[in-house]
Amino acid sequence: MMRFRYTEAARSPATAVALTRAVIAAIVVVSFIAVVAATPVSSAPMGIANELLSKSLSVPLARGVSFERRNALTAAGWVGLSIIRIDLTCPYVAVGPALANGTLTSPAEATQIAEAAGLVAAINGDFFDAGVTGAPLSLLVADGQMVRSPRDDRDFASMAIMSDMGILGSWTWSGRLLGPGGLTIPISAVNEVSVPANGAVLYTNHWSWQRRPPSNGVTCLAIRGGIVESRITGWPRPTLASTPEPSPEPADLVYLAVRGSAATSAASLSAGDTVEISGQLRPDGGGIIAAFSGKPVLLHNGAAPSDLWRHTGIQSIFAAPRSAAGLTQDGRTLLLVVADGRQSAARGLTLGELAALMRSLGAWNALNLDGGGSSSAVVRDPFSGTTVLANRPSGASQRPVPYVVGVQAVLPSADCQASDELDIAFLSISADVPAGQVHLGDRPSIAAAVQGGPAHLVEQDLQVEAGAKVLLSTRLYDSAMRAIDPGALGTVEVRWNVIPPKSLRGRDLASLEYEVWAVSPDTLTATLFPQSPGRFEIEVAAVWAEPHPSGELATERSNTVSFAVRAIEPAPRPAPGSSPEPGSELTFSPTLIEGFDNADTPGWASWLSSSSSPGVEHALSFSSPPAAELDLALLGLPSPAPSGPAAMLSYDFNRSEATRAVYLKPSEPLSLPEGTGIIGMWVWGDGCGHWLRATVADETGSRSPIDFPRIHWTGWRYVQASLPAELVGPAWLTQVYLVEFKPEMQGAGTVYIDSIAAIGVSTPDIAEDGSSPPESSSEMPSPPPPLASLSASPRAATAARTDRPQAPRPLEPGENLASLVRSAPGRHVISVDGSRPSLPWPWLVQEFNAFKAGDDVELVVVLSRATAVDATSLTPGGTFKDSLQARLLLDLLDTLADGSTSIILVQDPRPGSLPAQGSGAKAEPGELYMPDTGPQ
Repeated sequence: MMRFRYTEAARSPATAVALTRAVIAAIVVVSFIAVVAATPVSSAPMGIANELLSKSLSVPLARGVSFERRNALTAAGWVGLSIIRIDLTCPYVAVGPALANGTLTSPAEATQIAEAAGLVAAINGDFFDAGVTGAPLSLLVADGQMVRSPRDDRDFASMAIMSDMGILGSWTWSGRLLGPGGLTIPISAVNEVSVPANGAVLYTNHWSWQRRPPSNGVTCLAIRGGIVESRITGWPRPTLASTPEPSPEPADLVYLAVRGSAATSAASLSAGDTVEISGQLRPDGGGIIAAFSGKPVLLHNGAAPSDLWRHTGIQSIFAAPRSAAGLTQDGRTLLLVVADGRQSAARGLTLGELAALMRSLGAWNALNLDGGGSSSAVVRDPFSGTTVLANRPSGASQRPVPYVVGVQAVLPSADCQASDELDIAFLSISADVPAGQVHLGDRPSIAAAVQGGPAHLVEQDLQVEAGAKVLLSTRLYDSAMRAIDPGALGTVEVRWNVIPPKSLRGRDLASLEYEVWAVSPDTLTATLFPQSPGRFEIEVAAVWAEPHPSGELATERSNTVSFAVRAIEPAPRPAPGSSPEPGSELTFSPTLIEGFDNADTPGWASWLSSSSSPGVEHALSFSSPPAAELDLALLGLPSPAPSGPAAMLSYDFNRSEATRAVYLKPSEPLSLPEGTGIIGMWVWGDGCGHWLRATVADETGSRSPIDFPRIHWTGWRYVQASLPAELVGPAWLTQVYLVEFKPEMQGAGTVYIDSIAAIGVSTPDIAEDGSSPPESSSEMPSPPPPLASLSASPRAATAARTDRPQAPRPLEPGENLASLVRSAPGRHVISVDGSRPSLPWPWLVQEFNAFKAGDDVELVVVLSRATAVDATSLTPGGTFKDSLQARLLLDLLDTLADGSTSIILVQDPRPGSLPAQGSGAKAEPGELYMPDTGPQ
């Protein structure tokens, strides 16, 4: 019998990959420019050395698991961190390794491994034999079973999960084979990447023989259930299946590979002989549910080793992409951290900096994992339900790895879910233009945070034309990231704080001739109706009262979401009867392709329903939904308002499988008119929160999904989605469907669909966060014309982010700098010595916030002796360490241009040109200390 398997029965079978949970406190989305009272986030709690500016996004992923993305500008450069926190005491999660394709030797991308295993979050694990076998290099335990034995290397250590706590330590393993006549063969390892010259290694069904160890002169004994089946000279042939699933049964087929003296001893064994294989971890491995490895130890009992520098093989003293795992002092919280590197927006960390970071995060013991191109963080986006890359790998794509350390959510039983307490863990905001229900994006956005650099520190504004209504809707989630039924939020008040352009300060926005701002009676939605160009900063948080043990009511508060909406001058409209400009897009009137009004007419093309699996129940009929108020005051809706019967699609998603879907399909695909760019429809929602999608096909037979919003509303709502640009030739609508990827999103209900229309209007691609697609290069784009003062008139046009100036206005010949910065009513002047190693960013942001809060309408920023600034660009060198810092300055200034302010950036390369004291200019403090990073 073989006795090298270890088991632990403390967890239920549902925790198959061995995964855990982090207590979610109040999650706050912090922006250093979000509101007047906001200040730069301090680096002290995070331990990022010499931090100047930073911003974090923290999101609960499941009960017991949270994700934080933190981006910072430091004196040494940009830093991007992905941090996963797991509460190991939580019964609703499990933590541990998940193998790529179920084996040790078939690496895959981290996103693929996590999605296949149903993980809510994961990072890459141990170093691995990238050149030959692809197998990890040291101890690996998954679901209580030792998959790979420890490596005989004092630099390696392992992190083990035992029930509700973790430990960091070093283990050894030894085994033996006992055969007839007192035969004993020592076994040095399990699933090792090579066989010692005179040793034996045991290979289990976790080893895929598509990749073979490099050892020569190997003989393999095939053993099944303690019986020798055959002897093989060399290595076994690959199995037919490319991704064999490992079996948990102890009688699986194993191979004992022997060389040298071990092979001589094994020569006495014949087919049919009975053998016994055993092994032992030391210290005792009993109770280990999961374990993974790395090197070196970063923290031991709160202290970093003094010789981290000696690990030159992993570039210990150079900033590079890093991955690490840490445990708090009580062993109850696991931290999984990835630091991006080798990029303009992320320099990476040295091993010493990584150790300091882990200590600042609360780790008492910490272990370095594989880094470089292997560093990957993956999360299941709680808003879309899809598995997304949560960091920026240093290579062009993810490097395949043999396993990830992942977190799997375990749904609580029904009796555990019942509670009278209001469980609110997270608030998000959805922004739409009601006239066409064009989705502008959600705030906060994981995608924007992962992009890093200025793109996260100064997120793009939501951009609309002046005169367009913007509907802002709140969504509240519980600690399992399930959308909360709005009907259960009777005691919740959503507080909206709006900072309008300075031209509207001090005025009641709701009492103007056109109601610029209005909040619904239940406070769950708000409408912004800007009549002229300008920038509105909005801050949103939910508050509610909960009983305190003392009997008093305590006020609870959700996370705060901060963002801005910028209204721009409407685009010129062609006069009636005029021809379109060359190169402009042609539009045609919306075409109704299905109104469901002829369901009883003979010959009408029928519609059918189906589901993703037999267990997902579905039904289709045609009737009118319950009476609901329909806002018909919104002009220009491209799809006719619903009337009469609609398609009533019923669903039951109370099933265990991760993906559940119900489909509404025409008997024949619906042909879309030539030039169709958008599909629009009216949807009667039940507030289920499930995702509405459709499928279109082109003449090549290629099928593409299009995405409508998740159904978080009740009653009628118009929605639309753009067709993919890659469609070839004529297109057809093949189905509309409701889908759910998140296992915890259960429930049954009914939605109605009506007035499906084809619209020949092409809209720009908008990311989930409301931003335009990222540029392909981190370098700054070619600059438009130089910066000009913005008019103080409320109707002045504020340039959109894509069109705004990218270069300062240089001094004109003979222009007097002193007169430009002379004190004047309504003018705020900031002077900076541009010859410093870096701009005084914290002080600059403080001054920018002072301008934002004050009554001045003109801001002049002077860079004196600025060696890096010219009339066409802000380039690296001198004043700016990199082009991203130049872009950051322009992005920050852009937030101050609110449609009624004038922003001027001036460069003067001459020395000694700073405004004299008493001139009215605000000069940076002479004693301001800018830290020196020292050698890296």
